[in-house]
Formats: sequence, structure tokens, C-alpha cells
Amino acid sequence: MITVFAKQKKWLLYAAVRVDLNPIRSAMAKDLKGSDFTSIKERIENQSTWLSGFGKDLSDLPFYLSSYIDLVDETGRCIRDDKRGFISEKTVKLIDEIGINPDAWLDELKGFKSIGFYSYHP
Repeated sequence: MITVFAKQKKWLLYAAVRVDLNPIRSAMAKDLKGSDFTSIKERIENQSTWLSGFGKDLSDLPFYLSSYIDLVDETGRCIRDDKRGFISEKTVKLIDEIGINPDAWLDELKGFKSIGFYSYHP
């Protein structure tokens, strides 16, 4: 059974991805770095931002930024008949372009579980 908190996280994530992909889906941008006026571009370009954080603090969203970037990038690569735009398969994956270290990624995943957040409700 999915808890109310898990449903809230799911819908929060859905809404954020949808908004961040608007410039891609409307063919106004070809990649996430070119998506002007989106939170994902703000997060990519600025280490210090007024936006809610991702991570371990109680006030942060219970996702890691690297996970979110990868999710948005992969979702943007899906071609939909009802949308004009998508991220081309020829475009370098953003997670690779910004240089996330695979070892650091694994440490993030370990830390994620150890603070009580789970990607899937056990």
C-alpha cells in the first residue's frame, strides 16, 4: 500500500519534471541546458540557488539532484506523438556532460537509504 507521503512525493516529482520539460516538449529548446526559465537550468548553472534543495536536510526534497537530472533527461528523450519536441538521442546525456562521478553516485544512493528515504516504499 502506498502511503500518502509517497503519493505526495510522486506528484511533486511529476509536476517538477513536467514543468522542466515544457520547453523541450514545445520544441522551444533542444536540451535541458537550453531550457530558459526552468528550475533544472537554474540548478545546473548555479550551485547556490533560492530553489528548494535535493538531498539529506529536512527541508530538502527527498531526491538527489543527480537522480532528478537523469530522470528529466531520460524522460525528455522519449518521443511522444502528442508533443512537438524531444531531446535527441545524439545529444550527450546531461549527467555525463556535467561529470557526475559513478563512485559519488553510489555514495549518494547509500546515503539516501541511510537517512530514511526510499525510492520505493518497502
